[in-house]
Amino acid sequence: TPDGRYIVFVSTRTGNSNIYRYDLNTGEQKQLTSGASEEFPAVSADGKWVIYAATGSIKHTLWKVSIDGGEPVLLIEKPTGFPRVSPDGNLIACAYYEHKTKLAIFSVYGGEPLKLFDVARRATFTNGLRWTPDGKAVTYRDLSNGIWKQSLDGGEPQRLEGLPKEKLFSYGWSRDGNL
Repeated sequence: TPDGRYIVFVSTRTGNSNIYRYDLNTGEQKQLTSGASEEFPAVSADGKWVIYAATGSIKHTLWKVSIDGGEPVLLIEKPTGFPRVSPDGNLIACAYYEHKTKLAIFSVYGGEPLKLFDVARRATFTNGLRWTPDGKAVTYRDLSNGIWKQSLDGGEPQRLEGLPKEKLFSYGWSRDGNL
């Protein structure tokens, strides 16, 4: 979490994929969800909410639950997955499954997509949907090689230059804006 107090993770110890919180000070683990399958947790910028994908049905949806536990709240009923909260805490970037996968931008309060973008032909959001540190773009990887950057201002996604010409399985942004 942004305050460094917890680690949020997925475990299958109940037989289903559920989201847990680990307290770094006490070592206490707390189960936050208990549905059929919840995955891809993303903590809100203020550290109060965990946003996640419920993937136990044909229609994947986004939910949120308090970092302290409690009743989950349906956030986005559209077919979505792989949520990531923007650095300022106002937006969620995620996969949007309509006729083909798109990159969607939603308000953290849910509702309709604020923006929808076509993605690179071999795009995948698994282990690789990230906001740039300035919050002005979203990046994702592809299945061959490369990281793509989509500006919130629009336009075509751009492949980031200067990376190795090999398959990248995961990546992250440093605070100074470098990969």
